[in-house]
Amino acid sequence: ILLPQLEVLPEGVLLATWKDLPPMIDGDLSEWSVLANSAEVVVYGASNWSGSSDLSATFSLGWDTDNLYLAVSVRDDVYSQTQDGESIFRGDSVELLLDVALQSDRQHPKLSADDYQIGLSPGDLNGSKVAGQAYLWFPVDQAGALSDTQIVGTATIYCYVLEAALPW
Repeated sequence: ILLPQLEVLPEGVLLATWKDLPPMIDGDLSEWSVLANSAEVVVYGASNWSGSSDLSATFSLGWDTDNLYLAVSVRDDVYSQTQDGESIFRGDSVELLLDVALQSDRQHPKLSADDYQIGLSPGDLNGSKVAGQAYLWFPVDQAGALSDTQIVGTATIYCYVLEAALPW
């Protein structure tokens, strides 16, 4: 999320850092200096969540004139993604909410016309049934696959990595 300089950021607000050189979207996060942010929020299936060893993530955001970049390392005891399109949230995926006019509407707790709800799935990392993909759920009138988004996912034991470039 891009904001003008603020003394103190509101809770839940993250800044993306400028990237002089765009990261290679290859699932290798070594060119990201540090994944400075953490997330432990389960959007779908929260009743099955048993804590951070079950599901948690560290991540960083970057940007340049062409893209918003995301690097995520997800700790997950069981990886499963069999869903496609608007249903990717039913499998392992990352959800990103962007507010492009935060200063004018941060007091409103619900999504508004300047907000974007995007799902990013690394696909089926254990086979080739489902490809990595991005889906825009909100604004509803623009909902659909984000085919220009680059996404690469890699898997290790108890972890998967997702790296993405979302065109502006």
